[in-house]
This record gives sequence, structure tokens and C-alpha cells, in this order.
Amino acid sequence: MGAPVDRAIPVLLAPNITREISENGWSPDLVTIHSCGAFPGEQISPGIVAKRGHYTDNDTKYALVSLPQQFSDPSNRLELYVEETDYNTVTGAASFLQDNKDKVLKYVSCDPKRKRVPNSLCLHAVCEFSDGSLQALKRTSDTPYSPNDFSLSFEEQLDEVDFQSGAALAATTWMHRAVCEELFPLLNKRSNKSRISLSQAYNSVAQYIDYMRFWALLLEVEIGNFALMGHIKVNIDPIRFAEIYRDFRATGHMRDKEGLMYNVSRNDVRELLQSRPAQAREMNVDDNTKEILGDFVPIGTLHRTTLCRALLWGKCSGLI
Repeated sequence: MGAPVDRAIPVLLAPNITREISENGWSPDLVTIHSCGAFPGEQISPGIVAKRGHYTDNDTKYALVSLPQQFSDPSNRLELYVEETDYNTVTGAASFLQDNKDKVLKYVSCDPKRKRVPNSLCLHAVCEFSDGSLQALKRTSDTPYSPNDFSLSFEEQLDEVDFQSGAALAATTWMHRAVCEELFPLLNKRSNKSRISLSQAYNSVAQYIDYMRFWALLLEVEIGNFALMGHIKVNIDPIRFAEIYRDFRATGHMRDKEGLMYNVSRNDVRELLQSRPAQAREMNVDDNTKEILGDFVPIGTLHRTTLCRALLWGKCSGLI
């Protein structure tokens, strides 16, 4: 723990990371996220302010500001504390650090109490199918974060809607929403169409989810951003998943399309971890005119935490 894996550092691991993979980590109901007011403006450096974005959809984001002591809670609960910031400020911080790599050590720490950079606490999830393969995403070229990179499997930032039922349910709501926005095409945050509720959406896919757990807290060193690594196990194979996905789309549902979906075999994950060429197979879930599983493509550049996620999953699943 604490050793860099590519461009990420696991700064906190769940106390029960073993090969009993279904029991690893914290279940969402054991994670409490407290929102504690606004991130202080006076703690944001002028360099970050100068890089502040100008996105019209300047949503509220949540900066992690406190890190619990490892194994400090005998009940194995995880308590996190966040403060409100906004998307333009967070992207400004990331842009500033990427343009000033020599200042990363000045502003970024594994302990968010020591060096406070506006960040957006994120879920970085690994989604595993019943055949042991993983879902992957090749991110779009116009996203501010990791454009064109391959991710195992997807990312979703903590949102103010996740707190509507209180701190104790925020992590569960977050995980359910991520499944319905990023994995299944049920909730599209940017759509102007009337939407079903989150509970309705999740209830329609809950039968396909074996379990969902949080395994670790990761730090994206280059941009000072914290992310909870999640593991989602579905009880269907990639073909059945794609059929269900297409059925939902046929009734007018959409997902947040942040990239093209792919499938990666266990063997190709192993190749990635051994720094060898690996490939992913197209999942044509958004195009009913094509075969579900399409061409194999080489896996190119990786999202900053993908290798870290793959390593933790590979160790626990017996891959390596």
C-alpha cells in the first residue's frame, strides 16, 4: 500500500482484501459520506484560479478533505468527509497541475488534510461479467479527463443528488446511480426527456447484480484527485448484457455516453499487467445493426487508475 501503480497510489485499502472476492472491501451500506460545507476559497491558489474552467454546466462537486486511519474502526465502516466545490474549479486545478508538473509535490499529498487541492471524489469501478471478463470504456476525445484513454471499467463523480437521502445512504445511491448511468442505459443526466426515478431504474437491473463493493481509495497523483475503487460483479455474460442493454435502448432509455464500450478478456488483462500488447473487443451495444461483439482493437493509452484497478482485481481474482 502506498506504492505507485502507473499514475495512481492506493492510499487506503479495505482491511479484508483477500481472494474471497465477493466479501472484499466495504459494502455500500458500510460507507458514510459526510458533506461539511464549502471548500474554502482562500485555500485555492491563484494559479488554480487562473486555470478555472468556463463550462456552462458548472455542477457541484465534492472534494475529499479527510482520510480515516487504516483499521481505526472496529466495525469496519468507512467514514469520509467532503466539502463542496464546483466543476470549473476542479478542472482548473487539474489543468494547473498538468501544466505545472514541477509543482505537483507542492500541492498534492496522499493526506488531503495536509495539502488541500480542489478535487472531485470519484468512483472508479471495475465491472466483471459472469465469464470473468471485464467491461471497458474508451473515453471520448472531448472529455476533460483522460480523453481517448481506455478505462477498466468506468468512472462516475459523486453528485449532489447522492445526498438526497442523507450521508448514510449517499454511497449506496452513488453506486446504484453509476450502474444505471454508466453501465446500463437507464439514466442520462444530460437528457431533457422525462426520466424514471433512480429506484425504478435500479430495481429493473438489480437482478443482474451479484454484489457491489468498495475496495480502496486511490489518488490520481498528476491531478490530485481522489477516487474510491469499486468492484461490481454481474451474473450475466457480455452477450446477455448487451441484449438487455439493447432492449432498454429500444424503449427509449439512454446512458451517459462518455465513450465506446468494449470487452476485455482475463488473458488480456494479464497482458496489460505484464506490459505486453493487449486487445479489447467492441461491444456494439448502441448500434443494433451490428453484431454484438465486433472487431478486436489494440488497447492504447490507459486511464490513470486503470492499471491500479487491474492489479488489485487481478490479485484478488487469482489472475496473477
